[in-house]
Amino acid sequence: MDYNFINGNIPQEIGNHSDLESISVKYNQLIGSIPFGIFNMSYLRVLDFSANSLSRMLPENMCDNIQKLTGIYLSLNQLSGQIPSNIYKCRNLEGLSLSYNHFSGSIP
Repeated sequence: MDYNFINGNIPQEIGNHSDLESISVKYNQLIGSIPFGIFNMSYLRVLDFSANSLSRMLPENMCDNIQKLTGIYLSLNQLSGQIPSNIYKCRNLEGLSLSYNHFSGSIP
């Protein structure tokens, strides 16, 4: 669903689709936060919300239940706070893009 005019908040119910392996809605007009349920999707391999207007902080435990994740792409948003210190738990991570946000603190 990339490069559309999808707007509004990401529905909390997206986390109920536990069999999804990829979520890509880059270059849209999404706002608000990333629903916590996404970080419980154990089959998720790619998460790409680049180039939206997502804000708030990433959950500290974001990598506790998604060990199959190979790519996190969240550039060009308005995310803030610190990069979660447990990002190392995403052991299969091959791609991480967090540029052009409002992160602070040190790199874990």
